[in-house]
Amino acid sequence: MTSEQRIATVENDLDLVKELLLTTARHAERAHEDNDALRQELRASSARTEAAIAATNQKVDALTETVAATNQRVDAFVDGIQRLVTQQQERINQHEARVERLEDIAQTVLNGQVQATRRLDLLEQQVAQQQQQIELQQQQIEQQQQLFNLQRQQLELDRQRDEEFRRSTGAALERIDRILDYLVRQAGGEG
Repeated sequence: MTSEQRIATVENDLDLVKELLLTTARHAERAHEDNDALRQELRASSARTEAAIAATNQKVDALTETVAATNQRVDAFVDGIQRLVTQQQERINQHEARVERLEDIAQTVLNGQVQATRRLDLLEQQVAQQQQQIELQQQQIEQQQQLFNLQRQQLELDRQRDEEFRRSTGAALERIDRILDYLVRQAGGEG
């Protein structure tokens, strides 16, 4: 093999090496661009996830405030019902005491004169009216107690819904956390 042939072979080898270096450089540049794109996508995904977490936290805070406000309203309602029941019981006691006095008066009138008979009729009418009032008040108390029970059941349902929402939100946050961990590991493995 002559010198010229050797030089031609070396030049061919150098051209081949040059092409290999250019190809390698292009692949390295493409890999670098892909890596930059992946990092940008990971940053965007992380920002979206953080925004979703912040929104979920705001919803949880709002629900917590709603539950607290509802509890305050229920406490106020229960206090009001208890005051009303106490007032109604006091009225019933007063009416019962009046009824007892009226019965005593009626007995005295029966033992009295004929004119007392008319008074007795009037007193019996008053007793009947008061008995009706007592029955009406007792019915009102029963209705209020039923309303209170319904509202208590509604509150329990609301509390159960809130608990379910917290559980599902917690599970969603855990899934998001696992996804973020996975993406960070992937980014770390490729980088």
